[in-house]
Amino acid sequence: MNPAAPIRMASPEADERMGWWTIYYPSFFSPNGWIATLMGLNSFALALRILQRSYFVWHMYGWEHAVPRMIVGNFINAMAAARAWRLFIVHLVTGKRLVWDKTMHDFASTDQLTQQRQRLGELLLSWQAICVFRQT
Repeated sequence: MNPAAPIRMASPEADERMGWWTIYYPSFFSPNGWIATLMGLNSFALALRILQRSYFVWHMYGWEHAVPRMIVGNFINAMAAARAWRLFIVHLVTGKRLVWDKTMHDFASTDQLTQQRQRLGELLLSWQAICVFRQT
C-alpha cells in the first residue's frame, strides 16, 4: 500500500464530483519502520488494558459500570494532570513553592472499633461479598 495514498470514501471520480480535497502529502513515517512497530505494540497493549479493565469491572460492579468508570477515571486523571501543570507553571513563573496536598483522613478510635467489632462472616455478609446458603 502506498503510504501517501489517501483514505477514500468513494472512487476518485466521486471525490472530484463531491468537491473533496484531492491533494495528498506523503507520510512522515515509513510504513515498515520502528515507529510503526512501536505504535502497533502500544495499540495492542492499550486494547489489552481496556479489555482486562472492562472484564474485571464488569465482574465486580456489573456490565453497566465498565465503560462509564473508565471514562470518568480518565476525566479525573486529565483534570489532575492539568492542575499539576498549572501549579508547576505558576511555580516557574512566580517562584511560589510547590506544596503537597495532604488528604484528610478520619480514623476511628479504639473505643469506636471495639463497639462496632464484627466477625468476619458478618462483615462479609454486610458487604454482600458472600451469601447465606441454608441446608435443610
